[in-house]
Amino acid sequence: MRSPSLSRGFLFLLLAVSLPAAGLAALQRGKSPLDRAYQRWFRAFKAGKIDPEDAKGPLKTPYLPRSMVRDFPTRGLYTRLHEARALFGLLVGRGTAEDGERLLAVLEVALARQGKEGQAVGGREWRIRRALLAALQGRRVKAGIQAAILDRVRKGLRTRKTKDGEVKAHDEPGLAAALLPVLASYGTPSLRYVLEECLEVEDPRVRAGACRALGTLGSGVSIAAVARALRGLVHPEDVRPVADALVLLAGARRPPPGERGLQAALSTAQDSLRLLKDWRARLPLVGVLRAIRSASSVPLLLGLLEECANPTPGLRSDPVSGTLRAAVHDALVDLTGFYASPREPGKWRSWWEANRDEFRLAPARETAIGKGKTVARTFFGIPVTGSRVIFVLDVSGSMAWPFAVGTRARPKNGGGPSSGGHESRLQRAKKELLRAVNALGPDARFNVVFFSGGVRSWKKKLVQASSKNKRTLAAYLAKVRPGGGTALYDGLETGLKIKTRRKRGARYPTPVDEVFLLSDGMPSVGTVLDPVEILSRVREWNQGANVRINTIFVGSRKIDRAHLPPGAANPASRMRPEDFMSRLAKENYGVYRRPTR
Repeated sequence: MRSPSLSRGFLFLLLAVSLPAAGLAALQRGKSPLDRAYQRWFRAFKAGKIDPEDAKGPLKTPYLPRSMVRDFPTRGLYTRLHEARALFGLLVGRGTAEDGERLLAVLEVALARQGKEGQAVGGREWRIRRALLAALQGRRVKAGIQAAILDRVRKGLRTRKTKDGEVKAHDEPGLAAALLPVLASYGTPSLRYVLEECLEVEDPRVRAGACRALGTLGSGVSIAAVARALRGLVHPEDVRPVADALVLLAGARRPPPGERGLQAALSTAQDSLRLLKDWRARLPLVGVLRAIRSASSVPLLLGLLEECANPTPGLRSDPVSGTLRAAVHDALVDLTGFYASPREPGKWRSWWEANRDEFRLAPARETAIGKGKTVARTFFGIPVTGSRVIFVLDVSGSMAWPFAVGTRARPKNGGGPSSGGHESRLQRAKKELLRAVNALGPDARFNVVFFSGGVRSWKKKLVQASSKNKRTLAAYLAKVRPGGGTALYDGLETGLKIKTRRKRGARYPTPVDEVFLLSDGMPSVGTVLDPVEILSRVREWNQGANVRINTIFVGSRKIDRAHLPPGAANPASRMRPEDFMSRLAKENYGVYRRPTR
């Protein structure tokens, strides 16, 4: 039940410092150096003159005076993106409501250029938007900024009359969808009422933003309201944020969800799982059934496992996916404590018919796909569960270095004098790749992408895992040699066919359901070098694609130091390569491995 006094009290406190009635006119009267710097920068941004990658040493004509930038570099890389981050940081640090409006004006321009319906990943406006939203988040943001954001979200809410009755709408749905998770980062419990009101907005972008926000806020009492937002959704990019929020809220502790809310969420997720046919939309819902444990989910999951084994012919969107089948099987093992192969649904059905009258849920436990059972198809120990698989392999110069001290090299399949008689990283990768591919069944399809300074694909598209194609790959691998830099993002982009723009609900450009990325270092060349940006790009693209991305890191700082030329060093980064690879897998349904032998 809502607490109007708490909600109104909080809103009054924030709105007491909100923007005066003079509004945007007051922004133009700012006389401080920061105000003037913002006005110059914003005019250039609106005119399309701000290129985040524009840098050849220090900027010759900075919009932000050097005296205002802490640690302004006298040499080296300093782009317009660095300048924008500094400007946003200064405005957030000052923290008035007027500063909040200034920052919102920047966000409006960035979103308008991306378009109302397209999903944009990458590009000028995307980089600015990402930097701006990062600056606005966190509990340390001052009340004036919080007030401006809250006021903008609330003012856009309205009720619209239709022939079927009244519906809730928002005047700026794109802006609201971006700002709702920012509001949640402030951690104020009473914001829950505003977020739940946004769940009723007809635009799915706003509902998705509200779900992400409520999941972050972590109040279990919101689980029933979030579940209602799932009704009628069909597109994977709309279903996943709702499902992810339900999983988070099911495990919330401050406060925990009530039994009635859990049952309402479970029932809605089960209904959606029955109705949807696209595996990309179904996959996150399986996670909801696993998080809200109930015996009623077992027959539904059994039916889905049978459907994966015997797909319905003629469907435009093929419901069969090895990743979906593995997730369903893993949920069944977790809920029941029984094990049979995912490719033998008949054994599952027989077991269930014999035990359903006396069935009791197994104790909850943490399990990963394939964990605890022998799986013949593995790549560096990670089960190959997908039915349409891409292997993305690093073949840069450092892949000629030893895989691990003590492993002797074979006389073929690459390597080089720098490996010092030990098995090279590339040799080991080739061996593991052939082992994984040879174990693929004839119903699977696969391809291999190689990246170094550039990118090349073994085949133009996925091919059947036939004996002929396996032999062809083995012959091709024998000719692959290491050399060049590490264009990691470009290799991953080629494997996933990441599009900069995509219409909501449009079919994804790739049928791939699982990716294995192997590398021994951080990106050193290519389109994107910043690991944080790579994570953000892939995460946004994969919100609807739901591809399982597994990562294998074969680098070694000790071995790398021994083989780097004197004075050389890996590219500077805010993140260690093993941490980057681990996060990439964790954020995309995958498994991370760092093999040592």
